[in-house]
Amino acid sequence: MRRGAARWAGIGLFLLGMAGCAGLSPSGGDPAGPYLVSTIPSAGEFGVSPYTSVQMRFSQAMDPVTENGFEMYGRGGKVEGDLRWVDPVTLAFRPDSPLPAGVSYQCTLREGKTRDGAELVGVPYLWMFTVGE
Repeated sequence: MRRGAARWAGIGLFLLGMAGCAGLSPSGGDPAGPYLVSTIPSAGEFGVSPYTSVQMRFSQAMDPVTENGFEMYGRGGKVEGDLRWVDPVTLAFRPDSPLPAGVSYQCTLREGKTRDGAELVGVPYLWMFTVGE
């Protein structure tokens, strides 16, 4: 596939993925439960460093088993790496090796709960970003 066609295909996949994702800013004020406040890289971000780590920040302190609901894929395969809690509301994923340039990555958070047992709302949450060249 030519480079231009590949770029449009990637944009199409990104838009398709975004159509089904939950928003980070719940409308109508606070939702009825804990939610994902922000991600780094953010949804749709381009030019991300190959050495980036993915971070998810939650509205409340989370149960550590929440990390079992996270997956990251690129080039058709799962990205291997380490998950760790930076603090009670921030989960970070560090890939085992630098991410190849020009590749789009899809991150998914399928489930989670707070330390008090409240279920995470707005899941599954899906976002994509692209590593810079």
